[in-house]
Amino acid sequence: MEVNKLLAIVILSIVITGTTLYVTTSTIIAQQETRVLDTTMLSLGYQRVRPGQFIHIYDTTPYPITSGHLAVHIDCDDEGVGVLAAAIGSVPDVEIIEFNMKNMIHESSEHGEMCLYHLDLPPEHDMIVTDISLINTGDKWVRLSPEAGVTVTVHSLGEAIEEKHGHEEGSSTGM
Repeated sequence: MEVNKLLAIVILSIVITGTTLYVTTSTIIAQQETRVLDTTMLSLGYQRVRPGQFIHIYDTTPYPITSGHLAVHIDCDDEGVGVLAAAIGSVPDVEIIEFNMKNMIHESSEHGEMCLYHLDLPPEHDMIVTDISLINTGDKWVRLSPEAGVTVTVHSLGEAIEEKHGHEEGSSTGM
């Protein structure tokens, strides 16, 4: 009988210790980043985009994206260069990333027709990303094919950051 009581106490101690460790670990992770799974898909079929125009796709302000990806299926030229580019960062500090052979998914692309591109979010380790847009960096209007689309998947968000607004008096960001 004593052996059964002792065994029950040991098992209960292990369960309580394991639960405490799990809760502590979860709390530590929650303080550094919030795990989410959010996928947003947007059809861009037949969209007309003028030179310099942004299409704002995703915004997590004030929480930066710490893990995720961007998949863009758009028209491309014979060299595999997309007709649009990505504008990624925290407005007004965005980086323009061209869609090209380096970030193309070759098995799912047809040069001169439609190409599929993939970018990790954030694209660089120390980059703060709260805003994702597409931009026409060319000097002519672009009309996207009916199959054009974009998917943003976010796996985790960091702690809230101070918002930067490009809307102060006399300021214009174009986005």
